Amino acid sequence: VNGMFTLMEDGRLYLTHADNGAYSTCYETHGPFGVMNINSWYGVEATQEIVYPQNETGKIIDCDTYGNACYILYDTGNLYTWGYNTQGQLGLGDTANRNRPTLAANNVVQVFVTHTIAARTDEYQRLFIKKTDGKIYGCGYNAFGQLGIGTTANATSFVEITGAGVN
Repeated sequence: VNGMFTLMEDGRLYLTHADNGAYSTCYETHGPFGVMNINSWYGVEATQEIVYPQNETGKIIDCDTYGNACYILYDTGNLYTWGYNTQGQLGLGDTANRNRPTLAANNVVQVFVTHTIAARTDEYQRLFIKKTDGKIYGCGYNAFGQLGIGTTANATSFVEITGAGVN
């Protein structure tokens, strides 16, 4: 959203953003002072390398942005999320923004995000995952029951979507 995207090359992850700077505290890079100034981030030449989780030994198999948040999935099944988190869309059990990749779930085999250009920010404040048990889990915005968990409460942690079945 707002021009943000991830780029993975040779096992290294980069992020760029063309926003108005409102979310500049949500992402930390190896750039100057450790925190990006996304007011000046325009174009591929402005990408900055993302700070990796220090203890992760796996290789990245998937990464993407969703709304003003990002994720990295490693071949170990570890899912890390970071960014804007007002609806719990990072799956970390709270609504605090994170500027570094933070472990959100283990045993993850696939991640599903909502990509949209809708003016309503609630359209992309959700994250869905499939775990090794074959079940689908979701977190984030749920005011109208979009997560399919039988309530209209937002989920700040991953909750099993029982109606999705297995595999």
